[in-house]
Amino acid sequence: MEYARVCDECMASLFAAVARTHSVNIAIVRAHTIQRDILFDAVVLVSFGAVYVLAGYAIATFITRRFAADGWRVSAIAVIALSLGTATAAMMVGDLWSTAAEALRLGRGHLSYRVERLPWRQHRGLFFAGSLGLFWVVSILQFRRAVARRTSDRVRDNRID
Repeated sequence: MEYARVCDECMASLFAAVARTHSVNIAIVRAHTIQRDILFDAVVLVSFGAVYVLAGYAIATFITRRFAADGWRVSAIAVIALSLGTATAAMMVGDLWSTAAEALRLGRGHLSYRVERLPWRQHRGLFFAGSLGLFWVVSILQFRRAVARRTSDRVRDNRID
């Protein structure tokens, strides 16, 4: 509790100094502390999403090669199991990704209370659900492609015979 009190006093002092320096109301200074750069946040989240989709594609390719011959039920179980593990890993890596990006944006490694304002921290459930959904979509597309490829290979093999 002592830390919170000292932090609040420090923030009040800082906000008062900024308000005095720029001749604005302290409420305006406080309001600006919670605003985020939407473009920066979008770039961070989309770049992570792109990396996640590539990783999901690689894992879905592995599942397709390994389990497709075992039938759709076995493949579905593998997709569900691996999607839960992949989404859990994405939550950890995404947290590091967004925290590192914010540290680079600010030019220092100490984020303190700012880290709790990151979109990744504010919407964890949404990002977990999104990670699952992305993995499932990538897996479905990969399986459809594999089935189409096998079908065309069978058609081609029948024409040759």
